[in-house]
Amino acid sequence: MEPIAGKRTQICDLPVEVLEMIFDHLAVSDLKNASLVSRLWSNCAFSSQRMERVRLKIDYCLKEPEDYLMLFNESKRQYRHVLLAYSSEELVLEHFIQLLQNFKRYVKSLKIRPNMCIGVSQLRDILLEVPNLKALSVHSRLWNSSDTQDAPFQQFPMLAQLSDLVLESDMALQLEEFDVRLIAPNLRSLDMDCDSQRALEAYKHFSDQLTTIAVFFKNDDYFLRFCEVNFPNLCKIDFYSDDDQFRDNEAVRTIAAFFARLKRLQHATLRSNITQPIVDGLVGNCLDLSYLHIKTE
Repeated sequence: MEPIAGKRTQICDLPVEVLEMIFDHLAVSDLKNASLVSRLWSNCAFSSQRMERVRLKIDYCLKEPEDYLMLFNESKRQYRHVLLAYSSEELVLEHFIQLLQNFKRYVKSLKIRPNMCIGVSQLRDILLEVPNLKALSVHSRLWNSSDTQDAPFQQFPMLAQLSDLVLESDMALQLEEFDVRLIAPNLRSLDMDCDSQRALEAYKHFSDQLTTIAVFFKNDDYFLRFCEVNFPNLCKIDFYSDDDQFRDNEAVRTIAAFFARLKRLQHATLRSNITQPIVDGLVGNCLDLSYLHIKTE
């Protein structure tokens, strides 16, 4: 690029390829500021791989639903990651689904974080709009939202690409409509309580394919039964339980054997007062272990 005689080269004269190289090294907050300079900079700042670093937050407590629709109907940005937040008793579902129409096929991750419950039919209607979803995080309790018992049953979509699932609690599994085995047959990562038979069955069903789990036990009913499950491909675990089981020698042997079977484990976080046999089971058998965090009293 040669400057025109008598004219100084400005940053706006840089080729798009050079701008994109610069933008690749900017933080998201700086990308946002850069996008305000011009339409060209806006298109460059939030395009291609840089959109992987952006999470679109839709919060109906901050803006009216109509304002969001007006804003994003004019936008050509291909959002990959979406956070839905609301704190009212009613989710403005039709507005959110209408908004998703603008970039539904690009959405890879969806996080739902209301402070209320979300109806199972509402979640189903949302998931129908994001067929290429890879990560789903529901930080809310699901409830059966059918108006009548005679309402026709509508199947959840099968999300073949969904590999990461976070559920605030395993209560969702108690609903007949929500069968995680059919919704997400190719799960690799599961973050969920294990305090019910259905939760235990879900962990057993996916045990051969899970590489990451985060499991929390509010009570001891299913704790040792979970520890009898084999996870041959597990690489990362976040494990939380109370200390009652760690005072029983037979239980300690079961827990130690559980960790000893995790031959591929690389990353472990244990949130309990574990005992020496459990540590021995980890360090003596998990030869690829490179990170161990023990959060204890």
